[in-house]
Amino acid sequence: DNDMEIKTAIDHAAVAVNDINWYIRFFDKAFNMKVRNYDGPEENPKQVWLLGGIQLIASPDEKFAKEDRCRHLGMNVSDPEACLKIAYEEFGAEEMPQGHNWIRVGDGLCVEVLQMK
Repeated sequence: DNDMEIKTAIDHAAVAVNDINWYIRFFDKAFNMKVRNYDGPEENPKQVWLLGGIQLIASPDEKFAKEDRCRHLGMNVSDPEACLKIAYEEFGAEEMPQGHNWIRVGDGLCVEVLQMK
């Protein structure tokens, strides 16, 4: 009998991307997620870890089917509308059938933008 309360949180989600520098700018501007660690040179890293739990892995020559990498990233943000405005206007995000807060960005990554509670 285990009466210990279990608390769980994701440490990070690793995502392969074609253009790592594009995604660094996207997550920085749209979500205010800064790079906390680089693997390789800052101007052309092999991979990075962002504050907030995302690891981006440079895979410039990989061809991704729409659902290959992961189903989607669910992002809790304090101002979803401001985030979505940047994603749509500055990064050419496409709205997905699930709704305005579901976007497809870059080389096909799906992101669900949620209100932080």
